[in-house]
This record gives sequence, C-alpha cells and structure tokens, in this order.
Amino acid sequence: MKRITTILLTVLILLSMMPAMASADAIEDVRIMIRHWNLVWNQKDFNKFVAFYKPTFQEEGYTFSEWKAKIDGLFNKPGDIAFTLGDIWVLVEGDRATASFVQEYHDPSMPPKGLKSMELERINGQWKIVSEKWEALEETPPLAPERMEAAAPKPEKTLEPIVTPTPAPVAQPKAEAQPKVDTKTTLRPNRNSTYPYTIQVGAYPTKAQAFTVVNDLNLKGHNAFFNLAHIAGKGDWYRVFVGYYASETEAYAKADYLKRGHTEQANIVKRPYALQIGRFINTDQDFISKKGFLKAKGYIGYIVADKYEPNKFRYLMGAYKTQAEASQRVEELARDGIKTIVDLR
Repeated sequence: MKRITTILLTVLILLSMMPAMASADAIEDVRIMIRHWNLVWNQKDFNKFVAFYKPTFQEEGYTFSEWKAKIDGLFNKPGDIAFTLGDIWVLVEGDRATASFVQEYHDPSMPPKGLKSMELERINGQWKIVSEKWEALEETPPLAPERMEAAAPKPEKTLEPIVTPTPAPVAQPKAEAQPKVDTKTTLRPNRNSTYPYTIQVGAYPTKAQAFTVVNDLNLKGHNAFFNLAHIAGKGDWYRVFVGYYASETEAYAKADYLKRGHTEQANIVKRPYALQIGRFINTDQDFISKKGFLKAKGYIGYIVADKYEPNKFRYLMGAYKTQAEASQRVEELARDGIKTIVDLR
C-alpha cells in the first residue's frame, strides 16, 4: 500500500477509537472553523489567525511566542503562500475534538502536500486549536491494477434492509435525448475540477431514508451528503456519498476504512459536478441562514474551498457525473424553493 494511503488509514483508525458522543452540528462546527482558519491564512491576517489557537498552544520545537514570530514571518513573505484543504475528518467528544485533512500548498518553496492533524478544545463556545502535527506527503503514482479493480464503481445497489433486483442492461440514450444544459445556471464550465472523486455508500428510494443515513454518518465523523438520481429501470433514488477527493489514491484510503465496519458499500466514483448554494468569506449570518433553510427542506450541504478562490469557501449540494445531469437538478430544486447553480467541485 502506498505511503499516503497508509498514513491516512492510520489517522482514520485512531479517530475511530474516540467515542462518537457529538451532535452532527458540533462536528460541522469544527469543519466550518477549520475552513475559516484556512481562509484567514490565505488572507494573511495575522491577528485573526493566531486567535484560532489556545494561548497554551505549542508547536514541536517552538514556544507560543516563537511560533507566532514564525507565522508573522511567513505572512510578511512576498508572494502567495495559500493552501487548500481536502475532505476533513472530525470526531468530537464533549469539548474535545480531533481533526485530520490533506493540506496542499500553492507555493513552490513549500512541500506540495501534507497531512495535518489537530487537537481542539471548545472554550466559551468557540473551538480553539490546542496542538497540531504536519507531515509532508510524497506524490504517489496511480493505484496498482488490483487496487483500481477494487476501487472501481460497482453497479447501483442499496444497503440493507432495502433490496432491489439488478436491472437488465439499458441502452445508452442518444446524445440528443440528454437534458439541455442551461448555461445561465452554470458556473465556470471550462475549468478543471479540484476534487472530482467521491465515495458512494448507498442508494435509497426516499429522501427521508437518505437523510437519516447521512445524518448517522456525519455523527460518526464522516462528511456525508446525498442527491437525487433518476436511475433507468428503477425510477428516482437518493444516492448517498462520503467526502470529496483530489485523487483516487486519497479516496481509496477512506473507502477502505469505510468498508471496515462502517458501510457495506464504498465505491469510488468520479462525480466532478455539484450544485453551489453560495460563496462565503466567513461563517456569517447569511451562511447560517442558508444552512438552516436547506436543512428545513430536508437537504444537507457541505463546504469546499478550492484552488481558484482560496480566500472563500463554497456551500455545495450533491455530486454529479455530467454537467447536464447537474443542470437538471437545478430546475428540480428551484421548484422546491432552493436556488442553486452548477459548479465544478
């Protein structure tokens, strides 16, 4: 197994040893705080950045004062030292939390990728970083053939207790039968996806069932979400996904972990399109209102930052294979009062 996969699996197993005693909101609060921490770094706002840390914080080899001097020097360095984060794995126990994520710098003087692990504490209602570790990750080649076969998407199936027969092969529709893409609802159609991969863990015939499964996975620290899919021969189903990843190698580590007692199904799929609800520079009232409105409608979103706008994060829904499929969902959600546009994740 490749080095990055081994490290990620180790972190996931350690996280799983913590009791799952948190609410889904507490776990999401930690993810949002880390996204905000990332944005403030990219803005080079020294005072706001150090405020994320508990005054007793110590990085290995540095006192808190020495660490602040090091950060101040980095922020005053000419050029762009921005970085973006992939999927964030979080577990919360009371007022303590553990988080881990792959961190990618966009500065030639820094190692391109690293694994960041954080210990956090909730103080007066705010999460503060108590300690953190960072380890450079080597770039890895594509998965070996046997890994690729294991990670390849499997035919649509459902988790127990839902059982449905596998449909007979359906002929692919002609190109002209595909839904037309409304370019007015599409954002950045010509840019490349930053996190094209996700992991499908099931499919359900009702939104309520999918919502329950997603909420349960989020309580266990996974970054889960769902979307509606019109499946030939089956009708409307709600697919459930976990995470978003830059490569199949990163996704494989999480898929392998999920199969170890968390889900029956964990198939890596390429779904680069998503529906964007909004862009935000901080977790202000506008974001909180949109999140609450979405939840009241029975949907769950997730937040992503990417290489194109490191000073903002995006609030997204779903994961889609094609732009046309995502565009069709825009119209369907609009009828439910939810305004979205198609975006590359």
